[in-house]
Amino acid sequence: MRALCKKLMRLAAALLLLISLAGCSGGGTAGGADIDLSEDSANVAYAAIAAMIDDSDAYVGKTVKVSGQLMIDVEPENGKLHYAVIISDAAGCCVRGIEFIPCSADEAARLPQAYDSVTVIGTFENRMDGYLYSHLENARIE
Repeated sequence: MRALCKKLMRLAAALLLLISLAGCSGGGTAGGADIDLSEDSANVAYAAIAAMIDDSDAYVGKTVKVSGQLMIDVEPENGKLHYAVIISDAAGCCVRGIEFIPCSADEAARLPQAYDSVTVIGTFENRMDGYLYSHLENARIE
């Protein structure tokens, strides 16, 4: 039963992503994003991020624009900062997020305080770091 629920959730997430992309034409939107989730409802953006992470190879190289809550984490061993945009579903019970790497130190300095709203645009990429890791590279703050 649990496996069936998981498959149905993935299917629903994929359908919501397709719906959110229906208005996009090839070559990106006016804001320069192939996938613009910044104006979508919480549920659509949440499902789209979930679908992107579950089928990450299909999104590599796409420019993604997303809005949400800024999270900042510090690695205790070396002080390295990690940034992520967190999206809650409409009920507020579930969250998904995607890490982003600012395109420069100047861009990182423009970030708002942790937990504030933020909109970023960057290139979706994967890398292996002991496991498959999806993130937005060369991210700019909008």
